[in-house]
Amino acid sequence: MKRILYFSRAGIRINAINPTIVRTRIFRENPEDFHDSELGQFFAQSHPLHGRASKPEEQAEVILFLSSPAANFITGECVRCDGAITLKGFPPNYFVPGSKPSEA
Repeated sequence: MKRILYFSRAGIRINAINPTIVRTRIFRENPEDFHDSELGQFFAQSHPLHGRASKPEEQAEVILFLSSPAANFITGECVRCDGAITLKGFPPNYFVPGSKPSEA
């Protein structure tokens, strides 16, 4: 925090984002395609907002805003861009029997 105060005196703003699972090439190139796997679907469906993993563009829009003059007075923040999954409480432990979403 002291470093943020130090740099802010020079007009430098420091912010971060806290993303969720993002559909990126790194996962698609994985031999077991995470997003199409049962585990990937479980985590994506756990997101209350859209029921899917985030798109890279959605994360980029937040970064673009934080970098823009519109965010001129914002510094020292970590913005959650996670589809409200942290508000819901992270998904139940996938590996614990009985914790997977039911097939109702």
